[in-house]
Formats: sequence, C-alpha cells, structure tokens
Amino acid sequence: MNEENQLPSADLPEQIRQLEAIGVEMIETERHADAERIFREIARVSPRHVSALQYLGNRAMQSGALEEAQELYERAVYAAPGMAAIHQQLGLVLSARGYPDGALRAFDTVIRLEPAFASGWILRGAVLQELGRREEAVAMYQQAETLCSDLLEFALARSGLSGMHQQILQASHHLAYTRSTAVKEALERLQARGLSTPTERVAAAIRHMCRQEPAAYANAQQHPAYAYVPGLGERPLFADGKFPWADRLERRTGAICNEFHALLDAGLEPTSNPEKDGLHPAAAFYLYFHGRRTSEITPRCPQTIAELNALPLLAKLPGQAPEASFSILPPRARLAPRTGIANYKLKLLLPLSGASGGTLRVDDRSHPLTDGKSVLYDDCYEHEIRNRGETELVMLLADLWHPGLTGSEVKTLTAAHWTLEHLRSKLDAVIRAAPGSSSGVNGRI
Repeated sequence: MNEENQLPSADLPEQIRQLEAIGVEMIETERHADAERIFREIARVSPRHVSALQYLGNRAMQSGALEEAQELYERAVYAAPGMAAIHQQLGLVLSARGYPDGALRAFDTVIRLEPAFASGWILRGAVLQELGRREEAVAMYQQAETLCSDLLEFALARSGLSGMHQQILQASHHLAYTRSTAVKEALERLQARGLSTPTERVAAAIRHMCRQEPAAYANAQQHPAYAYVPGLGERPLFADGKFPWADRLERRTGAICNEFHALLDAGLEPTSNPEKDGLHPAAAFYLYFHGRRTSEITPRCPQTIAELNALPLLAKLPGQAPEASFSILPPRARLAPRTGIANYKLKLLLPLSGASGGTLRVDDRSHPLTDGKSVLYDDCYEHEIRNRGETELVMLLADLWHPGLTGSEVKTLTAAHWTLEHLRSKLDAVIRAAPGSSSGVNGRI
C-alpha cells in the first residue's frame, strides 16, 4: 500500500494496526483473496479506514463490481476528502459507469488538490474527449505533457497499470495528431503561396516536434529533446574554420564589451542563474529572451543589437529564439554540463574579457577560449564552460541557424514552430479556464 494513502496507524486500535500489517504483507505476496478478507474485517470494525476502503474499491473495480467500487470510494472520499488519489479512483469508476459529469467533478477535485498530477489532467481529458469536447481534451493532454515532459515515457513507467497506461498512450496520440494536423494545414496554405514542399529531413524533424515519432539520432551523444533534423552532420564544434561574418563581429568586440560594462556602471543587476549543485553560479544580461527583446537591457546596447541583427544566420523563432545574452562566469567556476533542445540551431560564443582561463568542452572536444575570437558549437551535445582564471569570464552568447540548412528549410521550420507555438498558446488559454487549474505549476509525477 502507498503510505500517502493511509491514515496514521497510531490513530487506530492496536488490533486494527496488526490486521493492517498482515493485510499489507498479503498484498506484497500477491495473496489478494486473503488480503481482501482482512481488509473487509478492518472496514467492518473501522468504517472510515481509508486504506481498507481504497483497497476494497480497487478489488471491486478490477472484478467489474463497479457499483460496489463507487460506494467504497465515496466512503473513502468522505473519510479523507483531501486525498487526490481517491478522488481519481472515484472519477475512474464514475466514468466506467457512464456518469461523465460526476467523473469530471472528481477529476476537477484531483487537479485542485494536486495540480501537478499529470494523470489527473489525462483522465479529465479522456472524459472530455468522450463528450466530444475535443479542444478541451487536447488542452488537458498538453498540460499533462508539460508536467511529465514526455507522455510516452510516462506511459512506459506505468506499463503495469493497464488502464492508465492505455489512457496515457491515447492522450499522446491525440496530442500528436492535433499538432501534426495544424502544421500540415499551415504548410499547405504557405505552399499555395510559394513555399517549397518540406525536404525529407525537415519533415522528419517536424514529426519529432509534433511527437508523432521519436527521432533517429545518428550520434547517441547528440540528443535534442524538441527537434532533430537528420543529415546535418555530426559536428560538435565549429572552431577550425571561419565564417564570413565572424571577422566583423570580432572586430566589434571592444565596442560590445563597452556596452556590457556600461550596464554595470548604470547599476543594473544581471539575472542570477545558480546551477543545480549550487556551487557554480552564473549570471546574465539578456538582450533577447525567448525571441523577445528585453525592455531594460536591449535599448542600452544598440551596437551589440546591431551586430547581432547583422548576423546572416541569427535564429528567429517565436517563443524560442533568438536567445542572446552577456553571460558572466565567476573565477574558478563553470557552467555545468547541459544539452540544447534542437539541432537546427547552433550556439555562438564570443569571449569579451577574462578568457585566458576559459575552456569550452563540447562532447569529447575541448577548446580554449580567447578574448575576441568567436566559436560556434552544437549545444545539443553535452557541453560545459569552465573558468579556471582569477577574473570573471564575460561572453556574448547567441543562437544561430545551422549553416547546413537551406533557406527554404529555415522557412519551413519557422512556419512549423510558429504554428505549434500558436497552438500551445491557444490550448494554454483553455487550461487556465479549467476548473481547479493553477498557474505556475511545476511538474511532478
């Protein structure tokens, strides 16, 4: 039995505690018929014993005795109204009995009590879908995916729960279908106005973006979570050749660095980004954040912005890119290993000052940093930046399109991403209107 689904044993008479321990042992050894007899005795002696009621409800549900299961779960809910897991079980049995309105109320309660339970959103979506409220259902599935990151992995972790496992797979399918249909229709409209048909590798990337199918990574070390364009080559680091635009950018290092110091002189504080281990803090002034200019920083750095916008490969994607910043790494610190989300972008790094002790590692390749010398790397490989020096390492970081993409491929990827962002925003509005929902939920399973 799950501890969070039990009342404290200290509140129960000694004989009930002993019976409960015997019942749990029988469950663990899969002697369910004996366990059921034990818990029926517990429920007779202690009618509000939540664990007994919940276990007996589960047994009745499994045997198809839905009316009995509902009565047991309702008693458990009355005894412990704050336990989301019991409301979820009650919702399941009400749905199975053909009472969708009651099931929705139960799942609303689950979301209100535990808004980070991905399963509650999925089950609410399933009922809405049965009622023909498809857009609301897909919005519930999107919120579940946000909470658990990957619905297919979430389903795999619950493969022993046949009903829940199937519900999660269906949610993943419907969400992927909605996304792919939206992108297909948007691209068809653009193709009627002259956009080229997607190349096969971009079509594969779009299927990955829509979560229709997993990506077939050519290199196990390159693992972007959002989008993978096959056939761009396996090149972690672009440090052995110059791009035509690099010389101009590097010549402007001094002017760019002056604008960074002007931010400090104005008393502005960079955004702090402590690492998970808490030992190596980093900070940044964001020039662009998730594709948007920042109101306080961007207007103060006109030369830097002009140089960024002059880059022919500057990536522009709504809600994602460009992402550009002055990043500050303290002495004897590092930006801990991490990976990016899409291989259609590369990361530009231009050290501005303090690079004498700086090193960039991408996959198994290490590259010493030099002030005023740019480097381009694929941040979908594990990468980290170290500052072994005694002064701060100041860098300009920005997102660029992968140079292996054609202009038509960039347009197609941009259109697909814009469509998915528009769909996400539309569904987010539905989620915010859902009973029991709350903003700012952190994912927890």
